[in-house]
Amino acid sequence: MWGLAGSGCGRPSSASPATPSIGATPATPAPTLVETQTDTPTAQAIDRGRALLEQLRQAAGGPALTALKSVEVTGASMMTSVKAPRQLHVIARFPMSFRLEESPAPGSAVPAPRVVVGVDGESGWMLGARLGGDGQSKDVAVAARAYTRAARQTMAGLLVGISAPWLFDSGRYTFSDLGAVTAGDDRDAWQLQIDGPDGRVGRLLIDPHTRLPRRLIEPPQPGGGGTAAIADIVFTYSDFQPQGGLQLPRTVVRENGTNRTIWSIAKYALNPTLPARRFGRGAR
Repeated sequence: MWGLAGSGCGRPSSASPATPSIGATPATPAPTLVETQTDTPTAQAIDRGRALLEQLRQAAGGPALTALKSVEVTGASMMTSVKAPRQLHVIARFPMSFRLEESPAPGSAVPAPRVVVGVDGESGWMLGARLGGDGQSKDVAVAARAYTRAARQTMAGLLVGISAPWLFDSGRYTFSDLGAVTAGDDRDAWQLQIDGPDGRVGRLLIDPHTRLPRRLIEPPQPGGGGTAAIADIVFTYSDFQPQGGLQLPRTVVRENGTNRTIWSIAKYALNPTLPARRFGRGAR
C-alpha cells in the first residue's frame, strides 16, 4: 500500500476463526449461492446486506458492539520486509478517528522503522512511509486524496475485524449482499460489498457458521503505486476471543503480493477516553 509497509495481497488459505458456532437460527435467510460483483448495488442488495450485517452484529456482541465507540489495541507486528518485530498500537474513536502505529520494540538490537497511519474525519496521512502513484503527485490535492484513501483503507481493514457495524453506523459506508462464495477456500462464505467515502472498500467475507468476519478483500488502489496498485489487499481475522460481551480477533494478517504482516493483539481496551490530541501526527 505504501513505500515501506506495503499492504499485502493474494487470498490467504487460513482456516475459519476459532470461535464456537452460534446456535440460534439466523433471523434472515443466508445469501444465495451466487457470487457477483456490481458497480452500483441495487436497493434490494443493500437491504439484504443490512440484514446480514445485523446477523454479524448479533454474533459479535449485539448491543455491546453497538455501544463500542472507542477502542485501544496493543500488540506486536511482524512484517516480511522488516527483520525485527515491532510494537503495534492502535486507537480509534467513533465515527472517523483512527491512528495505527508500528514502532521499534524497546531494547531491540535490530533497527526497525516507525510507521504511523492516521485518519481524522475527512483527511488521512502517514509518517515513516511514502505512497507511490498519485501519492507522488505535485498536485497537493491529488496527493492528499491518495493518502486519505490509503489511510481509510487501512482503518477499514482493521476495524472490520473488530466491529464492521462501526463503519455502517457512521453513516459513511454502505454494505450490500453479493451472495455466497461458490468455490475455493472460502466456499459458502457470505459476501458483503462495502462502499465508502472513497468508493469501493472491498468484499467482506463472513463465516457462515460463526457469522463473524473472516476476510476483507480490498481491490487494487486507484492511482496507487507498487504492488497495491495491481493486487488485492487481503485482511484475514482469526483467533476470536470473548471480552466485555464482544467477540474480538487476536490475530489479523494483512497480505499484498509477497508482503505479509501479522498483527498479534495482546490487549484491547474498550471505550477508553481518547482525546483528540492523541490522533495528531506528533502524538506518541
